[in-house]
This record gives sequence, C-alpha cells and structure tokens, in this order.
Amino acid sequence: MDALVERLRSKLTDDTRVQAWEIRHDSSRERQIYLIGTQLESEREARVESVSVTVHLRRDGKQGQSRVTFNPGEEPEIDQRLHDAIYMAGLGGDEPYDLAGLSELPRVQLADPSLTGDQLIAGSRELADRWRAAAARLKGARPSSGEIFCGPTTTRLLTSAGFDGRMEATRILVQSIVIASGHGRETERISWEEARRSSDLDLAAILEQAAEEAKDLTRAELPPTGPMAVVILADEMTKLFSPITESSSAEGIYQKSTRLELGQLLPGLVLADGDPLVLSSNATEDFALGSYAFDGDGVAGRRVEVVRDGVFTRPWAGQRYAQYTQSQATGAFANLEIAPGKRSLEELLGDGPVLEVRSFSWLSPDSSRGDFSSEIRLGYLHSGGGGGGSRERRAVKGGSVSGNLYEALGTARFSKETTRRGAYLGPVAVRLETCRVTGS
Repeated sequence: MDALVERLRSKLTDDTRVQAWEIRHDSSRERQIYLIGTQLESEREARVESVSVTVHLRRDGKQGQSRVTFNPGEEPEIDQRLHDAIYMAGLGGDEPYDLAGLSELPRVQLADPSLTGDQLIAGSRELADRWRAAAARLKGARPSSGEIFCGPTTTRLLTSAGFDGRMEATRILVQSIVIASGHGRETERISWEEARRSSDLDLAAILEQAAEEAKDLTRAELPPTGPMAVVILADEMTKLFSPITESSSAEGIYQKSTRLELGQLLPGLVLADGDPLVLSSNATEDFALGSYAFDGDGVAGRRVEVVRDGVFTRPWAGQRYAQYTQSQATGAFANLEIAPGKRSLEELLGDGPVLEVRSFSWLSPDSSRGDFSSEIRLGYLHSGGGGGGSRERRAVKGGSVSGNLYEALGTARFSKETTRRGAYLGPVAVRLETCRVTGS
C-alpha cells in the first residue's frame, strides 16, 4: 500500500481546505502456533495492513480533526472518504495545536532479527521446539496446551509538518497452561509471557515455574484475615502504579482531572521510613515492550523522570497537550521504570507474617484515589523467621488484598534486585505495610 500512501499525501497536500494531516501505514505479519500437550496441533500465518489518515481543519479559531482508515482493496473509495473526513473535521471545536515536525529519533532496538523477513518461519518453529522440549521435561505436572504468536510490525508515520519516520518492532506472546493433580484436586496454572526478543524468553524456567505453582495450587488455602504486610511481584507492578502513570500526564493537568500537583508530594503520601519513589517513563530501553523511536504523534522517544522522592516533578506530554500546557512534548507514556531499593527480596519476605502475591485475578486501582482491592489468584504466606528461627511458606488462593497506593508508598520498600518484564523496568518486588487481607 505504499502507492496509496503517496496518493494520499499528494491529494492532502493539494487540498486547500486541509490545515494539517497525518498518514500512518501499519503492516504486520504474525506466525501463530498451537500446541496440545507436547504435540504441534497447527500453525498458520496472518498478515494485516492498513493506512489511516487524520485531517485537521481550523475555523473561527478552533481546530477539528477526523480519521479514516483504508484497508487493501479500498483504494477506489479515496475521494469520497477523504471528502467525508474533511466534512467531519469541520465540525470540531478544539483549541488549535501544531503537529510534530522532523526531529532526531533515538536509536532503540525493537526488532529481533530471528523473527523478521525470511527468518520468521524458522524463528517461530524454534520457539515451538523449545516449548515442547521444556514441556516434556516437566515432573509432577503436565502441559495442557500452548500458544505462540510472534512476528514483526512495521510502522511509517508522515505529517504535513515534515515528519517522516519508520520503525520495525517484533513481539512474542506465549501462553502456557499446565495442570497438576493432588490432595483430591486438579488445578491449572496459566502463564502469559510477552517479549520482543526470542532470547529473552527462558521457556524452560517459565514452564517449570508454572508447573510448581500448579502443584502448589492443589493444596492452596484461603489466607487469614487482618492487616498484613504484602509483597507484590513485578508482573503486577504496572497495574499497581497505574494511578500515578494515568494521572501524571499534561492532559490531566490541562483538563484539571488529576489530583497530582507539580512540585508537590503525591496526594496522601506521608514520607516515613520507606524507600523514596523514583518513577519514570522510559521509551529508549532496547527490546522492552513499551519502547518506541516515535509515538503516534511523531514525538521522539525519550526517558522522562516523572516522580522524584515522592514528588511529582514533570508530566509526560503528547504533542497536543504539551502545547496546551506550554510544556515540552515527551511522547506517550512508555515503559514504567522504578528505581530499586536497598533490600533483597529475601529480606522483604522476612519479618513474617507476610503475604507474597504472585498474581491477582484483576488488579485495577482507582485512577484518582489510588484505592485498590483484588482477589488473590496465587500467593504464598510466609511466617516465622524472626530472631533466626525457621521460616514457613504455604500456598494461598482466594480472598483479597486491599489498600491505598499513596498511603502505602510512605513505608513501601523495593527490592534491590531488578528485572525487565514486558513494559516494566525495575525492582522484582515491592513490600507494602498498610494492606488488609480478607480470607478465612
């Protein structure tokens, strides 16, 4: 559809009604492999391509915009659909802003060569072979099924302001279901892993952990009820800190929809003896899922420190709201990056009783207040260990953990060990002292 892109650019450039325009061309190729037990069930390939156009019109000091998307075979509809988009844009009434122009883009690696071009088929099958070999070695649990989706997406963005950027990124999604029997129960554990690079996925370790957790679930019990220290692992960190990432945008400041105030402590945060929170949006980490060379507006990716020692120091800002708030455009929020603490994960799990949460059923904190409450899908209750005594660990499932993110941050402690999990960069765990557990 490259020819379509050039036709659209020519028509939009020549149309005097159009104040500004953006053209985005996306093309993706995905290998899909399905496994039953340790056997290959099927594999197939899907290709998707589209071109979307956004037109901007200004009238009476206001700006309107409208978007239209073209799929393969719809080229004959160009004139009519552009006419309709221009008409709809004329009905808008937003404050004017300028589109992103040409800028220097960061050199960030987003594509695994083994999953692009002629290597994709072999690379996807190599992933499947590794999964099958790891599944065959499981002890005390059996693989039920696996799904592997992987491949590249190429994006080209052009704007009337002179921006013309292209980037290629790969993405891998691996879902594994492992079943265990014991103690009169049959339980399953679902593992969902995402990465950009094949070598970042240790499939043997992933399946072994899923098998161990499935076996632990056969004897899992409800946790006790009461106030308790809770250690939350990295897989849940992005959701846990969503009240901050969602509320720290320039859009929230402009719309007056955020409780965060620049230069002030996060709302409800009372600094105590916890590790001070340092939180950033980082678009330049190689092979991280949230990284990008440029965002959907053409703003170059960068690292932006949003919170320093619990103080809201800088908003992240897209092109439009950066201009509205007279701040620098930093791009869409990218990878969540949190600075590590000074204690090991073992230390965070000491001084029991403490509940370690591996995963929640659905963690969705209130974006404004920071309140959260979620069912425990899998956790471990750690007890003992004080004064050099023995420690015990037992699996728990069900019940819930509730609390308030902002109140908990004053005494929160982060692990010194770090990890990269999807679009998260930072400590492998955080310990919150002010949670309430509801169980038996």
